[in-house]
Amino acid sequence: MGWAVKVYDAIHSGETKIKIPVFEVHPRCYSAVMLPVARSDEYLITRFQEHKLRHELGETIEDAVEMCKKWIRINLWQDVHVIEESKLKTQT
Repeated sequence: MGWAVKVYDAIHSGETKIKIPVFEVHPRCYSAVMLPVARSDEYLITRFQEHKLRHELGETIEDAVEMCKKWIRINLWQDVHVIEESKLKTQT
């Protein structure tokens, strides 16, 4: 699969809770992998217990990330913001 083409942060309550690297599987297919990074968040860790990671597919990077955002909003938090990591760094 190679290197991630973009990395996104899922932010809840002002803290990055999940990293979402996006990989190009082949042209017009992207895999966005959700990795929990907030180890002190018991709720997050409990929800990910069965899945050390989750991934969603999309025809574009944006489609794959949108599927992740949808899963997070259904299963974790409604008030999550997903921001591309490079844009997050320029905002701080």
